[in-house]
Amino acid sequence: MEDKIKIFKLYMKKLIEFTLVSILMGILLTTLLQVAVRYFRLPFHLPWTEEFARFLNVWLTFLGAAYIVGNHISVDILEGRIAPKTMKIVGIFSNLISCVFFSFVLWGAVVMSIAQTHLFTPAMRINMSLFYVAVLISAVVLLVYNLKRVLDSKRKQGVER
Repeated sequence: MEDKIKIFKLYMKKLIEFTLVSILMGILLTTLLQVAVRYFRLPFHLPWTEEFARFLNVWLTFLGAAYIVGNHISVDILEGRIAPKTMKIVGIFSNLISCVFFSFVLWGAVVMSIAQTHLFTPAMRINMSLFYVAVLISAVVLLVYNLKRVLDSKRKQGVER
């Protein structure tokens, strides 16, 4: 069963990496296209490029945040100065605070997504609630990750007793 979970995690990681790279390439190509149209003073304009790049940037930001979770830069000034048992308690407390925060973010994303269902972007006519779906997905991933860290810490604490 653990092998299947590891394989699933690997496929999900590769899928998210591919998605993030594709989004970044979309931003690059869209922006480059708009710059080329303006630079060469072509007789037409592309009003959708700025809007599309902004839409992709929102998705890149929130999917990237969910992807990088646990692998970001952290300040570890307290780790060497606090007892290991106290550090575990601080870690659990920190993850619980994160869970509360991401629960509020998730709730806000759901509320805003529902509230924005009748609004569309001017140039591309994309439903505005799709902007909040990226926040929703990111909040779910970050909430699950932090809950897992709390449960793992509790399990390790139970084993040490």
